[in-house]
Amino acid sequence: MLPPRRVLVAVDFSRTSRLALDVATKLARHCSSELHVIHVPDPAIAAAAAEARIDLHAEARDEVQRFASAVAGEYQTAPHIHVVDGDAAQVIVDIAQRERIDLTVIGTRGHTEAVWPALGTIAEQVIRHSLTPVLLIPQDWEAGDRLGSDVSRIGPVIVGMDMTCPSITAAAEACRLAAALNTRVTLVHAVPPPQVSDRWQHLAVTAAERKYAESSADYARVAQAIQAASTVPTALSIARGPVVDVLLDACKAERFGLVVLARGTRPHDYGAPGSVVTRVLTMGHVPVLMHVAA
Repeated sequence: MLPPRRVLVAVDFSRTSRLALDVATKLARHCSSELHVIHVPDPAIAAAAAEARIDLHAEARDEVQRFASAVAGEYQTAPHIHVVDGDAAQVIVDIAQRERIDLTVIGTRGHTEAVWPALGTIAEQVIRHSLTPVLLIPQDWEAGDRLGSDVSRIGPVIVGMDMTCPSITAAAEACRLAAALNTRVTLVHAVPPPQVSDRWQHLAVTAAERKYAESSADYARVAQAIQAASTVPTALSIARGPVVDVLLDACKAERFGLVVLARGTRPHDYGAPGSVVTRVLTMGHVPVLMHVAA
């Protein structure tokens, strides 16, 4: 549900998780949401602590509390701290379910310096398996350091749309989030050209124009229904080109923009579900909220 009533943020004390915690805290404060902070100790550290008879959980809880206080200051109510052993991505997904979290916030990369996977292993796995919406904060998001005391400067909300039910539901939820953020919404649909050899390129041009005209009519009807229910300014943009390229173009002029995408339910031309989310994050350097249908 957006705007969220319960927000969960994962931290590993890295710079990126500090940014994710900052955004999560401000969002929770802005929406009067319950805030949960989770840390999953590294298995090697946990094993070493056990051999040394150190109560790692108690120390980690104290460290998470100090980290949260240093990043976010005093919250209106003390955040719920979770320190849980296990596979980090699965623990985050499981705690989000157990605590009935509406939105999980995670940085795209923690302490690891590896260049692959592009988002870091934990973020990649959370994208694929989360049963709740996930807001991913890129490690190089320049606007993150310039947010005010809350998230009211974030916007507009840019929604990638197709004609699937998850996408339309995500657009409606995005409008409700935009209302809470007091910003506007742009619904973006891309019409990619057919991929053919040079021999049939002249046919591809004709096919692309026909597809563009048909999409414009279909999406205009869908957009009208979404606009009728929205309480914020909502515009529709239909552009020719690959999906990721069109979304990146929409982000270029919006330094505080937030992209909302629905996670697909099956593989598509761009890869497995979550592939577009990954590419927009790594190439656009903007936050992406991956909506997951209930």
